Amino acid sequence: MERISKTMCLAALMLAGMAQSTTALAADDGETPSLAEPVTKLADLTIVKEYEMTLPLPYGSKYENITVSTTLDGIYDALGAESSVLDEVVADYTFTRTVKDIKESEDGIPVYAWNEDLAKPGDAAVDGWFGLYYQDTDDGTEAQFFGNAPKSWGAGNNTFYTQKISLNDGEFSILTGQYPGVLNVGDKYEANLYIINGDKAAIVRLVTDVYVPVIPAVEELTSVGDTTIAIEAEANDEYVTKTFRVNIEKICSLLGCETTDISKVYGFADANTLTGDATADNGGFFFKEDGTVGGWSDNVMFYITAAGLSNGKFAIGQRPTKFTGIEENRTVEASFVFLHGEKYYKVNLKYTVTPAVQHETPTEFTLKSVEYLGKQIVPHESVYDVNANTVLDLDYIESLIGTKDFKIYADQISVNEEDQTTTVKMGDNYNCDPKPGFWFGSTEIDAPEYRNCVSADGWSPSSSFGVSYSDGELVWFRYPGTHNAGDTYTANLYLVNEQTADYIKYVITVKYVEEIEPEPEVVAEESSVVFVDESSDDSFRGLIDNDKVCELLGIDNLASSLDDVAVVFAKSPTMTLIDNLGSYAAFAKNGYVTDDEDNGAFAVTIDVDESGKLYILADYIDADNKQIDAVANIGIQYAGKRIMFKVTFSTTDPATGIAVVGADSDVRSSVYSLSGTKVLPNAKGLNIIHGKKVLVK
Repeated sequence: MERISKTMCLAALMLAGMAQSTTALAADDGETPSLAEPVTKLADLTIVKEYEMTLPLPYGSKYENITVSTTLDGIYDALGAESSVLDEVVADYTFTRTVKDIKESEDGIPVYAWNEDLAKPGDAAVDGWFGLYYQDTDDGTEAQFFGNAPKSWGAGNNTFYTQKISLNDGEFSILTGQYPGVLNVGDKYEANLYIINGDKAAIVRLVTDVYVPVIPAVEELTSVGDTTIAIEAEANDEYVTKTFRVNIEKICSLLGCETTDISKVYGFADANTLTGDATADNGGFFFKEDGTVGGWSDNVMFYITAAGLSNGKFAIGQRPTKFTGIEENRTVEASFVFLHGEKYYKVNLKYTVTPAVQHETPTEFTLKSVEYLGKQIVPHESVYDVNANTVLDLDYIESLIGTKDFKIYADQISVNEEDQTTTVKMGDNYNCDPKPGFWFGSTEIDAPEYRNCVSADGWSPSSSFGVSYSDGELVWFRYPGTHNAGDTYTANLYLVNEQTADYIKYVITVKYVEEIEPEPEVVAEESSVVFVDESSDDSFRGLIDNDKVCELLGIDNLASSLDDVAVVFAKSPTMTLIDNLGSYAAFAKNGYVTDDEDNGAFAVTIDVDESGKLYILADYIDADNKQIDAVANIGIQYAGKRIMFKVTFSTTDPATGIAVVGADSDVRSSVYSLSGTKVLPNAKGLNIIHGKKVLVK
């Protein structure tokens, strides 16, 4: 379930010029009546209309996010409000009753009373959750039901939620769904919503109707198409998954619906009976050998999970031990269905499991690169999933370790059985679904190079974050309710070529934030060259076209803006470091910042010269091991805009000049030595004039 942000209160703007009024205005000069500030004390309200809206909740379903609507006949006249005004801001004028704890009985059961003042559902309980309240009878009998009112998610006895409250020409709608495991078939719980204008209120009484969905037999439905997907996997005894996609846009087009209308898929209970009761994670199914849906304890062979219905993405894996020891390929088949109205679209799966190949576990790994990855996550009270995945550059990964079909590892604590000593090593004990994936703990061990280790007990309140690998993407998870903005965690993830033992180390930094801070806009990406003199141990200078920089960054006067200009050090394709002008960073030959200066090529910065001009300055990290074929991805940033330079260090091709983005107008008349040092115009030797090498005799 996605947390819904609060609607902007347009009413506040409307009320700004009419603070003296507490009732709806009906202007004599023909002006459109506006809304009055809502009275929230229930005793002071006049109830002008009452409506009832049934919430049909399918028994046993998960957070289904269904939109429920009803027509509120006469609502505008009763409240004295124009439809165009009330429709726009109805969510901010909708309130509900809340409870207060007035005392606690001897056996610890609280006694409740209704609050006199109403509250917005989302303010009273995050995401508008309602829950059941029970109170003591003081006579020794069982606690009695008191009412259904706003309650924090997970606080016990949650029932349903109200989100996306809207009104459109009399059609009142909410997004709702149930808390699994609380409501039973036939349960009817009520909660009142009050739509208020001034001291007038209309009640919308919400009544739950929990039912067992009746799905028509397949023969009563109309097929709009089907597809067959073949997947092959090696036999294993873990819940390791592969991914596959269906063309969800095409499917929804054939079904006559939007992708947002598809909240679940259906399997076959038998040849002609569909079931929507999920038996695997995320609305997926375990399949028995005959292709019908089964439970985990049944004789099931493989399973699917919905990794992302909105984009047609699924994960598929085998039930451990079911294919152990097979000597030839074995194919099992099953189908699942997309259903809308009386139409369905069928996906046929052919899952072929091949005999396991004996892989020798590498004993010595060869590190090919250290990459850095940053991720921002917004805390949430109830939702695990983090919407945005991180796409990996598989071509780049293959260029480093020789394969796109790598295995992921993470740091895990290992206990020696003999002396009970603990060590940290790369492990593949996956505990985050869909596998392969890891939950990371929140305690950093006393070994900074290992950062946070995999959580031994999987997801738990001590988990910092989770990450899975699926179809070229890292899928992120948070543990709900235990993290606050500002919490920051680091961990290592390894991509390993098991044939060669070559691997990439990803250093992950996860930061919980109040809201996602977007990366600055990259307004230019420039290729540049800094010419170096191999015989010199001095630093080398590359020129920057400062006029073009000002134009791209929107700076009128560079000299007066330098305090707000920062250097951007590219730590990896997905992570940057920001520092002040003149701050150095060590760059590896692959063009990105390295923490290991022994593997660095150049130390690079962007600085300001005595005349107030920006320039690139670089120096060898190791003068005895000069790596001319290095690059550096570095940039400058100002007011949300960024210019990135891909700097190549070279001793050849002087025709390209030493200018990074061009040449400064006052630099074209200047003369520099090959090391980038400014010299007198008549200085003898091989100098750089107008961006070209010139021999002055």
